[in-house]
Amino acid sequence: CTNLTGCPPAEYCPHCCNINIGVCGVCGANRQGTGGGGYETANWLDGNGNPMPWRSQGYYVEGGDITIDSYLDTHHNGHMEARVCVVNTDPNSCTKPENFAGNELVFESDLPLEARPVMPKDQNYPERGMYAGGQRGSIKSFRFMFKLPMGIYGEKVLLQWKYTTANSCSPPGYAAYFAKNSDLPSDYWSQSLPTCTLPYPNDGTRDTTWPEQFWNCGEITILAGNTTAPHTTSTPTSSPTTSSPTARLTTRIPTRKPTKRPPRG
Repeated sequence: CTNLTGCPPAEYCPHCCNINIGVCGVCGANRQGTGGGGYETANWLDGNGNPMPWRSQGYYVEGGDITIDSYLDTHHNGHMEARVCVVNTDPNSCTKPENFAGNELVFESDLPLEARPVMPKDQNYPERGMYAGGQRGSIKSFRFMFKLPMGIYGEKVLLQWKYTTANSCSPPGYAAYFAKNSDLPSDYWSQSLPTCTLPYPNDGTRDTTWPEQFWNCGEITILAGNTTAPHTTSTPTSSPTTSSPTARLTTRIPTRKPTKRPPRG
């Protein structure tokens, strides 16, 4: 994407998705959301300062399955969660965490892309997709199956991806999860760390009991439960991105390598 019209400003800080002013991370902007802009609908502007056009990256069915791929260039243990919000005519819709509250996707299964243990579902935290490998491992690519919530559908639905790390503190429930799944490698989490303290700051602030967090978003369409998702194709884009409209939503979050920010669609 090289034109100003319909193309976002260049991405200069791909690992800055650990800074947040709303729900999608700012990824190249400063903490005020300038110098790159946030991904939220109200802040998602092209090179001319005009709102970016909506480009759905996938068509799904209310209450159906969605496969989410994620890429962790620098693995810091932890888990991912996903939530959705229907965008309406108000440009500020779906720009605050409370707009997504209660619309969590439910983790169904880990779909390994290489030989490794399968991460079981956490029955106490059904929204979590636990990342395998540990921070000292070489696993970077992940694929999870989630179930979309019932009652949430529309032509414009913003899907929020959130990665909560576990290399400075362990999120609540980790000790119980790994005790129950004792066959998992011991280096998949750090047992000696303190338990993280809830609630976590939404702006990405960190300390010894607030984990590092990363955010990103994707534009999708969710059809009412009595309809069938159409088959579509899309042109691949470079990371961080969302792609593959009919089978999966791919979220790539590079944490070290510089890149230019592609369109969110």
